[in-house]
Amino acid sequence: MAAMKAMRAMKKKAVSKIAKGKMARAVVFRGTKKKTYTGLTKGDLIKNKQGKIVSKKASALAKKRYATSVKGWNVAVQKAISTKSSPLTTSGAGATTFSFRQFSMTWTTMGKNWRHSTGAASSGTPSSSAL
Repeated sequence: MAAMKAMRAMKKKAVSKIAKGKMARAVVFRGTKKKTYTGLTKGDLIKNKQGKIVSKKASALAKKRYATSVKGWNVAVQKAISTKSSPLTTSGAGATTFSFRQFSMTWTTMGKNWRHSTGAASSGTPSSSAL
């Protein structure tokens, strides 16, 4: 009987290889556990620009979606802001506001291409419904 108790005491405790909780992705990315509760392994995870651990597949889809939808408009806005002919108006806190003049410059810079992903072409000038 004493031998049976000794055998039971030496039995190894089973530790889960599945990471759970708020830090699950970090634990898997570090290599402490094999996969997350949702099934993501270390090969499925990457760090983004902000340092957050995200899914590789979801990150690639988001980058692709950004490139085909908003990127052109953002580039045109930055170009309109950076031109010397359109000074920014500043509020008391030092924050910049995007004036109507800059909006119209952006619109003309982009022309018909700012909605190239959806196929909806505009005339190049903002209409009253677009404002």
